[in-house]
Amino acid sequence: MLIFDSNLYLILGFSGIILYAYQEHYKNSLLYSTGEINYLAGASFGIAAVGFSLGLQLSLQKTGFPENVFNKAFFYSALLEELVKYAFILLFLWYFRIRDVLYDGIYYGVVIGGVFGFVENTIYSSVLSFWPMMLRTITSSSLHMLNGGIAGYFLMKFLFTKEIYKYKYLLEGFTIPYISHAMYNYAGFIGGKYLMLLPLLLVSNFIFVEFISAFAKSSLPKFALDLIQLSIQDYELIRRYTKYELWLYNAQKVYKKRIKLFQRVEEKRILSILFFLFIGFLFIALHSFFPEIRKTIFKEILIHEYISIFIIYPFMIAISVFFGGLVNPEFFQKQILRVPLICVLNLKTANYQETTMVFYLTAYGFYAPFIHPDKIQGELDLNFTIGNKEFKGIKGLAIWINENTDESPSAKSRFSVSGALIRFNHYPLSLILYWNWERWSLRLRNFLNLM
Repeated sequence: MLIFDSNLYLILGFSGIILYAYQEHYKNSLLYSTGEINYLAGASFGIAAVGFSLGLQLSLQKTGFPENVFNKAFFYSALLEELVKYAFILLFLWYFRIRDVLYDGIYYGVVIGGVFGFVENTIYSSVLSFWPMMLRTITSSSLHMLNGGIAGYFLMKFLFTKEIYKYKYLLEGFTIPYISHAMYNYAGFIGGKYLMLLPLLLVSNFIFVEFISAFAKSSLPKFALDLIQLSIQDYELIRRYTKYELWLYNAQKVYKKRIKLFQRVEEKRILSILFFLFIGFLFIALHSFFPEIRKTIFKEILIHEYISIFIIYPFMIAISVFFGGLVNPEFFQKQILRVPLICVLNLKTANYQETTMVFYLTAYGFYAPFIHPDKIQGELDLNFTIGNKEFKGIKGLAIWINENTDESPSAKSRFSVSGALIRFNHYPLSLILYWNWERWSLRLRNFLNLM
Protein backbone atom coordinates (compact mmCIF):
# COMPACT_ATOMS: atom_id res chain seq x y z
CA MET A 1 0.00 0.00 0.00
CA LEU A 2 1.49 3.36 -0.99
CA ILE A 3 2.00 5.99 1.66
CA PHE A 4 -0.27 8.40 -0.27
CA ASP A 5 -3.03 5.85 -0.81
CA SER A 6 -6.35 7.30 0.32
CA ASN A 7 -7.23 3.96 1.93
CA LEU A 8 -4.31 4.40 4.31
CA TYR A 9 -5.59 7.79 5.44
CA LEU A 10 -9.08 6.38 5.87
CA ILE A 11 -7.81 3.54 8.06
CA LEU A 12 -5.62 5.84 10.14
CA GLY A 13 -8.56 8.23 10.45
CA PHE A 14 -10.79 5.50 11.86
CA SER A 15 -8.03 4.39 14.21
CA GLY A 16 -7.52 7.96 15.42
CA ILE A 17 -11.25 8.49 16.00
CA ILE A 18 -11.44 5.29 18.08
CA LEU A 19 -8.34 6.35 20.04
CA TYR A 20 -9.80 9.78 20.78
CA ALA A 21 -13.27 8.45 21.69
CA TYR A 22 -12.02 5.91 24.21
CA GLN A 23 -9.54 8.28 25.85
CA GLU A 24 -12.16 11.00 26.20
CA HIS A 25 -14.63 8.49 27.62
CA TYR A 26 -12.26 7.37 30.36
CA LYS A 27 -10.88 10.81 31.14
CA ASN A 28 -12.76 12.49 33.98
CA SER A 29 -12.41 15.06 36.73
CA LEU A 30 -11.32 12.48 39.29
CA LEU A 31 -7.89 12.25 37.71
CA TYR A 32 -5.15 13.86 39.78
CA SER A 33 -2.58 13.68 36.98
CA THR A 34 -4.13 14.90 33.74
CA GLY A 35 -1.36 17.24 32.60
CA GLU A 36 -0.20 17.27 29.01
CA ILE A 37 3.29 16.16 30.04
CA ASN A 38 2.00 12.93 31.59
CA TYR A 39 -0.23 12.28 28.59
CA LEU A 40 2.60 12.82 26.10
CA ALA A 41 4.86 10.64 28.22
CA GLY A 42 2.22 7.90 28.21
CA ALA A 43 1.95 8.17 24.43
CA SER A 44 5.74 7.87 24.16
CA PHE A 45 5.68 4.76 26.32
CA GLY A 46 3.02 3.27 24.02
CA ILE A 47 5.20 3.90 20.95
CA ALA A 48 8.26 2.43 22.65
CA ALA A 49 6.28 -0.65 23.69
CA VAL A 50 5.46 -1.38 20.02
CA GLY A 51 9.15 -1.28 19.11
CA PHE A 52 10.13 -3.60 21.95
CA SER A 53 7.37 -6.10 21.17
CA LEU A 54 8.31 -6.20 17.48
CA GLY A 55 11.94 -6.77 18.45
CA LEU A 56 10.99 -9.67 20.70
CA GLN A 57 8.80 -11.18 17.98
CA LEU A 58 11.69 -11.05 15.49
CA SER A 59 14.03 -12.60 18.08
CA LEU A 60 11.57 -15.43 18.72
CA GLN A 61 11.22 -15.95 14.99
CA LYS A 62 15.00 -16.34 14.61
CA THR A 63 15.02 -19.16 17.18
CA GLY A 64 12.99 -21.27 14.77
CA PHE A 65 9.95 -21.41 17.02
CA PRO A 66 7.08 -22.86 14.89
CA GLU A 67 4.76 -20.25 13.39
CA ASN A 68 1.52 -22.21 13.31
CA VAL A 69 -1.82 -20.58 14.07
CA PHE A 70 -1.80 -21.48 17.78
CA ASN A 71 1.75 -20.27 18.41
CA LYS A 72 1.20 -17.05 16.48
CA ALA A 73 -2.00 -16.34 18.41
CA PHE A 74 -0.85 -17.27 21.91
CA PHE A 75 2.91 -16.60 21.85
CA TYR A 76 4.14 -14.42 18.99
CA SER A 77 1.40 -11.84 19.36
CA ALA A 78 -0.61 -12.10 22.61
CA LEU A 79 2.14 -13.13 25.02
CA LEU A 80 4.89 -10.82 23.82
CA GLU A 81 2.69 -7.79 23.15
CA GLU A 82 0.78 -7.96 26.43
CA LEU A 83 3.96 -8.68 28.40
CA VAL A 84 5.78 -5.66 26.94
CA LYS A 85 2.74 -3.39 27.23
CA TYR A 86 2.22 -4.53 30.82
CA ALA A 87 5.83 -3.78 31.72
CA PHE A 88 5.66 -0.32 30.15
CA ILE A 89 2.43 0.59 31.96
CA LEU A 90 3.99 -0.48 35.27
CA LEU A 91 7.18 1.45 34.49
CA PHE A 92 5.16 4.54 33.58
CA LEU A 93 3.06 4.47 36.77
CA TRP A 94 6.13 3.86 38.92
CA TYR A 95 8.46 6.39 37.26
CA PHE A 96 5.95 9.26 37.25
CA ARG A 97 4.72 8.33 40.75
CA ILE A 98 1.11 7.99 39.60
CA ARG A 99 -0.18 6.04 42.57
CA ASP A 100 -2.64 8.29 44.40
CA VAL A 101 -5.98 7.48 42.75
CA LEU A 102 -6.95 3.98 41.67
CA TYR A 103 -8.70 5.27 38.55
CA ASP A 104 -5.47 6.83 37.24
CA GLY A 105 -4.25 3.35 36.36
CA ILE A 106 -7.25 2.71 34.12
CA TYR A 107 -6.92 6.01 32.27
CA TYR A 108 -3.19 5.83 31.61
CA GLY A 109 -3.50 2.16 30.72
CA VAL A 110 -6.04 3.18 28.07
CA VAL A 111 -3.66 5.91 26.83
CA ILE A 112 -0.65 3.60 26.49
CA GLY A 113 -2.72 0.74 25.07
CA GLY A 114 -4.44 3.08 22.60
CA VAL A 115 -1.22 4.52 21.24
CA PHE A 116 0.20 0.99 21.05
CA GLY A 117 -2.76 -0.09 18.92
CA PHE A 118 -2.63 3.01 16.72
CA VAL A 119 1.07 2.56 15.90
CA GLU A 120 0.63 -1.17 15.32
CA ASN A 121 -2.24 -0.54 12.90
CA THR A 122 -0.09 1.97 11.04
CA ILE A 123 2.59 -0.69 10.57
CA TYR A 124 0.18 -3.42 9.45
CA SER A 125 -1.65 -1.10 7.06
CA SER A 126 1.23 -1.48 4.58
CA VAL A 127 0.89 -5.26 4.29
CA LEU A 128 -2.85 -6.01 4.66
CA SER A 129 -5.60 -5.40 2.11
CA PHE A 130 -8.24 -2.78 2.89
CA TRP A 131 -11.14 -4.73 4.41
CA PRO A 132 -9.08 -7.07 6.64
CA MET A 133 -7.21 -3.97 7.77
CA MET A 134 -10.46 -2.11 8.45
CA LEU A 135 -11.72 -4.99 10.58
CA ARG A 136 -8.42 -5.05 12.44
CA THR A 137 -8.53 -1.27 12.96
CA ILE A 138 -12.01 -1.30 14.46
CA THR A 139 -11.39 -4.26 16.74
CA SER A 140 -7.68 -4.32 17.65
CA SER A 141 -7.57 -0.61 18.60
CA SER A 142 -10.40 -1.16 21.08
CA LEU A 143 -8.83 -4.39 22.35
CA HIS A 144 -5.47 -2.75 23.14
CA MET A 145 -7.11 0.17 24.94
CA LEU A 146 -9.45 -1.99 27.03
CA ASN A 147 -6.67 -4.43 27.91
CA GLY A 148 -4.48 -1.47 28.84
CA GLY A 149 -7.19 -0.20 31.17
CA ILE A 150 -7.53 -3.62 32.81
CA ALA A 151 -3.77 -3.90 33.25
CA GLY A 152 -3.53 -0.38 34.68
CA TYR A 153 -6.28 -1.07 37.21
CA PHE A 154 -4.57 -4.13 38.68
CA LEU A 155 -1.15 -2.48 38.58
CA MET A 156 -2.50 0.44 40.62
CA LYS A 157 -3.91 -2.02 43.16
CA PHE A 158 -0.43 -3.56 43.26
CA LEU A 159 1.12 -0.14 43.94
CA PHE A 160 -1.57 0.62 46.53
CA THR A 161 -0.86 -2.53 48.54
CA LYS A 162 2.07 -3.26 50.86
CA GLU A 163 1.24 -6.81 51.97
CA ILE A 164 2.79 -9.86 50.30
CA TYR A 165 -0.47 -10.87 48.62
CA LYS A 166 -0.16 -7.78 46.38
CA TYR A 167 1.72 -9.93 43.86
CA LYS A 168 -1.52 -11.68 42.95
CA TYR A 169 -2.59 -8.40 41.32
CA LEU A 170 0.43 -8.60 39.03
CA LEU A 171 -0.75 -12.04 37.92
CA GLU A 172 -4.39 -11.01 37.49
CA GLY A 173 -3.51 -7.83 35.62
CA PHE A 174 -1.51 -9.77 33.05
CA THR A 175 -3.60 -12.94 32.77
CA ILE A 176 -6.94 -11.30 31.91
CA PRO A 177 -5.60 -9.15 29.02
CA TYR A 178 -3.44 -12.02 27.77
CA ILE A 179 -6.34 -14.49 27.56
CA SER A 180 -8.65 -12.01 25.81
CA HIS A 181 -5.86 -11.03 23.36
CA ALA A 182 -5.04 -14.68 22.62
CA MET A 183 -8.71 -15.49 21.97
CA TYR A 184 -8.97 -12.45 19.71
CA ASN A 185 -5.88 -13.51 17.74
CA TYR A 186 -6.97 -17.12 17.40
CA ALA A 187 -10.42 -16.17 16.08
CA GLY A 188 -8.85 -13.63 13.72
CA PHE A 189 -6.26 -16.05 12.34
CA ILE A 190 -8.79 -18.81 11.74
CA GLY A 191 -11.10 -16.31 10.06
CA GLY A 192 -14.41 -17.19 8.49
CA LYS A 193 -17.34 -17.33 10.86
CA TYR A 194 -15.00 -16.93 13.86
CA LEU A 195 -14.51 -13.28 12.88
CA MET A 196 -18.03 -12.66 14.18
CA LEU A 197 -16.81 -13.44 17.72
CA LEU A 198 -14.55 -10.40 17.77
CA PRO A 199 -17.27 -7.78 18.48
CA LEU A 200 -18.70 -9.96 21.26
CA LEU A 201 -15.26 -10.28 22.86
CA LEU A 202 -14.76 -6.51 22.74
CA VAL A 203 -18.15 -5.74 24.27
CA SER A 204 -17.40 -8.22 27.08
CA ASN A 205 -14.10 -6.45 27.77
CA PHE A 206 -15.85 -3.07 27.68
CA ILE A 207 -18.42 -4.17 30.28
CA PHE A 208 -15.62 -5.46 32.52
CA VAL A 209 -13.69 -2.19 32.26
CA GLU A 210 -16.87 -0.23 33.04
CA PHE A 211 -17.36 -2.37 36.15
CA ILE A 212 -13.83 -1.87 37.51
CA SER A 213 -14.03 1.84 36.58
CA ALA A 214 -17.13 2.25 38.75
CA PHE A 215 -15.31 0.67 41.69
CA ALA A 216 -12.14 2.69 41.09
CA LYS A 217 -14.05 5.98 40.95
CA SER A 218 -15.71 5.29 44.30
CA SER A 219 -12.50 4.27 46.10
CA LEU A 220 -10.62 6.56 48.46
CA PRO A 221 -7.29 8.07 47.34
CA LYS A 222 -4.20 6.35 48.68
CA PHE A 223 -3.26 9.25 50.97
CA ALA A 224 -6.68 9.02 52.63
CA LEU A 225 -6.29 5.27 53.13
CA ASP A 226 -2.83 5.83 54.59
CA LEU A 227 -4.22 8.39 57.04
CA ILE A 228 -6.69 5.87 58.45
CA GLN A 229 -4.15 3.04 58.09
CA LEU A 230 -6.23 0.90 55.76
CA SER A 231 -5.41 -0.90 52.53
CA ILE A 232 -7.64 -0.93 49.46
CA GLN A 233 -8.86 -4.41 50.47
CA ASP A 234 -9.67 -3.22 54.00
CA TYR A 235 -11.68 -0.34 52.60
CA GLU A 236 -13.65 -2.64 50.29
CA LEU A 237 -14.62 -4.95 53.16
CA ILE A 238 -15.78 -2.05 55.32
CA ARG A 239 -17.72 -0.52 52.44
CA ARG A 240 -19.42 -3.85 51.76
CA TYR A 241 -20.52 -4.06 55.38
CA THR A 242 -21.87 -0.50 55.32
CA LYS A 243 -23.84 -1.17 52.15
CA TYR A 244 -25.38 -4.39 53.39
CA GLU A 245 -26.37 -2.93 56.73
CA LEU A 246 -27.94 0.07 55.04
CA TRP A 247 -29.98 -2.23 52.81
CA LEU A 248 -31.20 -4.18 55.83
CA TYR A 249 -32.10 -0.93 57.56
CA ASN A 250 -34.11 0.23 54.53
CA ALA A 251 -35.79 -3.17 54.20
CA GLN A 252 -37.25 -2.80 57.72
CA LYS A 253 -39.19 0.35 56.81
CA VAL A 254 -42.98 0.00 56.83
CA TYR A 255 -43.37 1.86 53.54
CA LYS A 256 -41.51 0.26 50.67
CA LYS A 257 -41.32 1.89 47.26
CA ARG A 258 -41.82 -0.54 44.40
CA ILE A 259 -38.54 -0.83 42.56
CA LYS A 260 -38.73 -1.67 38.88
CA LEU A 261 -36.23 -3.68 36.86
CA PHE A 262 -36.22 -1.17 34.02
CA GLN A 263 -35.92 2.59 34.31
CA ARG A 264 -36.44 5.51 32.01
CA VAL A 265 -33.60 5.82 29.52
CA GLU A 266 -32.10 9.20 28.72
CA GLU A 267 -33.00 10.59 25.32
CA LYS A 268 -29.41 10.76 24.15
CA ARG A 269 -28.99 7.08 24.97
CA ILE A 270 -32.14 6.23 23.02
CA LEU A 271 -30.81 8.18 20.04
CA SER A 272 -27.48 6.33 20.25
CA ILE A 273 -29.24 2.97 20.41
CA LEU A 274 -31.47 3.80 17.46
CA PHE A 275 -28.50 5.06 15.45
CA PHE A 276 -26.50 1.85 15.81
CA LEU A 277 -29.56 -0.33 15.27
CA PHE A 278 -30.32 1.65 12.12
CA ILE A 279 -26.80 1.01 10.82
CA GLY A 280 -27.09 -2.72 11.50
CA PHE A 281 -30.51 -3.08 9.85
CA LEU A 282 -29.43 -0.90 6.93
CA PHE A 283 -26.56 -3.23 6.07
CA ILE A 284 -28.77 -6.29 6.63
CA ALA A 285 -31.21 -4.88 4.08
CA LEU A 286 -28.39 -4.04 1.70
CA HIS A 287 -27.08 -7.60 1.87
CA SER A 288 -30.51 -9.28 1.69
CA PHE A 289 -32.35 -7.20 -0.89
CA PHE A 290 -29.60 -5.53 -2.91
CA PRO A 291 -26.71 -8.02 -3.04
CA GLU A 292 -25.43 -6.74 -6.38
CA ILE A 293 -25.22 -3.18 -5.09
CA ARG A 294 -23.40 -4.45 -1.98
CA LYS A 295 -20.86 -6.28 -4.12
CA THR A 296 -20.35 -3.16 -6.24
CA ILE A 297 -19.88 -0.83 -3.26
CA PHE A 298 -17.87 -3.21 -1.07
CA LYS A 299 -15.50 -4.87 -3.47
CA GLU A 300 -13.21 -7.68 -2.27
CA ILE A 301 -14.84 -7.88 1.16
CA LEU A 302 -15.53 -11.36 2.53
CA ILE A 303 -19.03 -12.05 3.78
CA HIS A 304 -17.87 -12.68 7.37
CA GLU A 305 -15.90 -9.44 7.36
CA TYR A 306 -19.00 -7.62 6.11
CA ILE A 307 -21.21 -9.16 8.81
CA SER A 308 -18.66 -8.51 11.58
CA ILE A 309 -17.99 -4.87 10.69
CA PHE A 310 -21.39 -3.61 9.55
CA ILE A 311 -23.93 -5.81 11.34
CA ILE A 312 -22.69 -7.53 14.50
CA TYR A 313 -20.47 -4.69 15.72
CA PRO A 314 -23.21 -1.99 15.56
CA PHE A 315 -25.69 -4.38 17.21
CA MET A 316 -23.26 -5.17 20.06
CA ILE A 317 -22.67 -1.47 20.67
CA ALA A 318 -26.44 -0.85 20.71
CA ILE A 319 -26.98 -3.72 23.15
CA SER A 320 -24.29 -2.47 25.54
CA VAL A 321 -25.72 1.07 25.49
CA PHE A 322 -29.24 -0.35 25.87
CA PHE A 323 -28.52 -2.33 29.03
CA GLY A 324 -26.27 0.39 30.38
CA GLY A 325 -29.13 2.86 30.35
CA LEU A 326 -32.20 0.66 30.75
CA VAL A 327 -31.57 -1.70 33.66
CA ASN A 328 -32.19 -0.09 37.02
CA PRO A 329 -29.17 -0.71 39.31
CA GLU A 330 -31.32 -0.04 42.38
CA PHE A 331 -33.38 -3.12 41.52
CA PHE A 332 -30.34 -5.37 41.81
CA GLN A 333 -28.96 -3.57 44.85
CA LYS A 334 -32.11 -3.75 46.95
CA GLN A 335 -33.93 -6.76 45.49
CA ILE A 336 -31.27 -9.15 44.22
CA LEU A 337 -27.97 -8.18 45.86
CA ARG A 338 -29.45 -7.66 49.29
CA VAL A 339 -27.96 -9.74 52.09
CA PRO A 340 -28.74 -13.25 50.87
CA LEU A 341 -28.05 -15.10 54.09
CA ILE A 342 -26.88 -14.40 57.60
CA CYS A 343 -23.52 -15.82 58.52
CA VAL A 344 -23.32 -16.16 62.32
CA LEU A 345 -19.87 -15.68 63.82
CA ASN A 346 -18.80 -16.81 67.26
CA LEU A 347 -15.53 -15.09 68.12
CA LYS A 348 -13.29 -16.10 71.01
CA THR A 349 -10.12 -14.64 72.45
CA ALA A 350 -8.20 -15.67 75.54
CA ASN A 351 -10.42 -13.44 77.73
CA TYR A 352 -13.46 -12.53 75.65
CA GLN A 353 -16.24 -14.06 73.56
CA GLU A 354 -18.94 -12.46 71.37
CA THR A 355 -21.46 -13.61 68.77
CA THR A 356 -22.26 -11.38 65.80
CA MET A 357 -23.25 -11.44 62.11
CA VAL A 358 -21.07 -11.25 59.02
CA PHE A 359 -22.55 -9.89 55.79
CA TYR A 360 -19.66 -10.43 53.42
CA LEU A 361 -16.69 -12.82 53.37
CA THR A 362 -13.56 -12.93 51.25
CA ALA A 363 -10.41 -15.04 51.38
CA TYR A 364 -8.71 -11.89 52.66
CA GLY A 365 -11.01 -11.41 55.66
CA PHE A 366 -14.18 -9.56 56.70
CA TYR A 367 -15.65 -6.67 58.67
CA ALA A 368 -18.27 -7.29 61.37
CA PRO A 369 -20.04 -5.27 64.08
CA PHE A 370 -19.01 -5.87 67.71
CA ILE A 371 -20.24 -4.44 71.00
CA HIS A 372 -16.72 -4.26 72.48
CA PRO A 373 -14.23 -4.23 69.60
CA ASP A 374 -11.51 -2.96 71.96
CA LYS A 375 -11.48 -6.40 73.63
CA ILE A 376 -10.74 -8.22 70.39
CA GLN A 377 -6.99 -8.66 70.75
CA GLY A 378 -4.42 -11.34 69.98
CA GLU A 379 -5.13 -14.49 67.99
CA LEU A 380 -8.83 -15.04 67.37
CA ASP A 381 -10.72 -18.32 67.23
CA LEU A 382 -13.48 -17.94 64.63
CA ASN A 383 -16.46 -20.28 64.28
CA PHE A 384 -18.87 -19.62 61.41
CA THR A 385 -22.42 -20.91 60.89
CA ILE A 386 -24.01 -20.60 57.44
CA GLY A 387 -27.46 -22.11 57.38
CA ASN A 388 -27.08 -25.51 59.06
CA LYS A 389 -23.38 -25.87 58.29
CA GLU A 390 -20.61 -24.99 60.74
CA PHE A 391 -16.97 -24.12 60.12
CA LYS A 392 -14.82 -24.30 63.24
CA GLY A 393 -11.23 -23.71 64.19
CA ILE A 394 -10.51 -20.83 61.79
CA LYS A 395 -7.88 -18.39 63.07
CA GLY A 396 -7.67 -14.66 62.48
CA LEU A 397 -6.34 -11.32 63.69
CA ALA A 398 -8.05 -7.93 64.16
CA ILE A 399 -6.11 -5.36 62.13
CA TRP A 400 -8.40 -2.34 62.57
CA ILE A 401 -11.22 -1.45 64.97
CA ASN A 402 -13.94 1.18 64.98
CA GLU A 403 -15.04 2.26 68.46
CA ASN A 404 -17.55 4.91 67.34
CA THR A 405 -20.54 4.97 69.71
CA ASP A 406 -22.63 7.59 67.89
CA GLU A 407 -25.45 5.34 66.66
CA SER A 408 -28.24 7.77 65.87
CA PRO A 409 -31.12 5.82 64.26
CA SER A 410 -31.92 8.81 62.06
CA ALA A 411 -28.51 8.74 60.39
CA LYS A 412 -28.59 8.03 56.68
CA SER A 413 -25.51 5.84 56.93
CA ARG A 414 -25.22 3.41 59.84
CA PHE A 415 -21.49 2.91 59.73
CA SER A 416 -21.42 4.50 63.20
CA VAL A 417 -21.84 0.97 64.62
CA SER A 418 -18.68 -0.24 66.38
CA GLY A 419 -16.88 -3.08 64.67
CA ALA A 420 -13.59 -4.65 63.67
CA LEU A 421 -11.80 -5.62 60.49
CA ILE A 422 -10.45 -9.16 60.78
CA ARG A 423 -7.94 -10.87 58.54
CA PHE A 424 -7.65 -14.65 58.23
CA ASN A 425 -4.33 -16.24 59.18
CA HIS A 426 -4.77 -18.87 56.46
CA TYR A 427 -6.98 -19.22 53.41
CA PRO A 428 -10.29 -20.83 54.56
CA LEU A 429 -11.02 -22.59 51.26
CA SER A 430 -14.06 -24.67 52.30
CA LEU A 431 -15.69 -21.69 54.07
CA ILE A 432 -15.25 -19.33 51.11
CA LEU A 433 -16.48 -21.88 48.56
CA TYR A 434 -19.58 -22.72 50.58
CA TRP A 435 -20.29 -19.04 51.31
CA ASN A 436 -20.18 -18.08 47.64
CA TRP A 437 -22.27 -21.10 46.62
CA GLU A 438 -25.04 -20.17 49.09
CA ARG A 439 -24.81 -16.48 48.26
CA TRP A 440 -25.20 -16.88 44.50
CA SER A 441 -27.82 -19.62 44.82
CA LEU A 442 -30.03 -17.38 46.91
CA ARG A 443 -29.49 -14.42 44.59
CA LEU A 444 -30.73 -16.55 41.72
CA ARG A 445 -33.82 -17.55 43.71
CA ASN A 446 -34.45 -13.89 44.61
CA PHE A 447 -34.35 -12.92 40.95
CA LEU A 448 -36.61 -15.78 39.81
CA ASN A 449 -39.14 -15.01 42.54
CA LEU A 450 -39.28 -11.33 41.61
CA MET A 451 -39.68 -12.16 37.93
